[in-house]
Amino acid sequence: MKNTPYLLTFWASLVLMVVCLGGCSTITNFQNSQKQKREAVEQKKEYYMALKRDMANNTLRKGVTVETLKEKYGAPDNIFYSGSSVSSFQVWTYDVFKDQLADTKLTSIILYIENDKLVNWKY
Repeated sequence: MKNTPYLLTFWASLVLMVVCLGGCSTITNFQNSQKQKREAVEQKKEYYMALKRDMANNTLRKGVTVETLKEKYGAPDNIFYSGSSVSSFQVWTYDVFKDQLADTKLTSIILYIENDKLVNWKY
């Protein structure tokens, strides 16, 4: 058993290597996750600003389909559904993020959708 100190050193080194690899990987994953969140917030803000600009310039028109709205402005933050056998009604909201990238001067934008087409909006 005179090789025992060497075996302990080997196993300790192996454990340390595995821990470091796991920890380093975790740190990298965390950094990537934070970067993706920042990019998502920036994308959301760009969609919001494009929607607000189109409303202010009167380029947003009634009758636009929900597919076109989602392509141009992204998915809404919230959707309220209501309907009957004759029609369906939705209220979409595009909200402002409550973090360091948010602008406190911006308010929620509300789109009113009926039968999968834009019928009105408010901001």
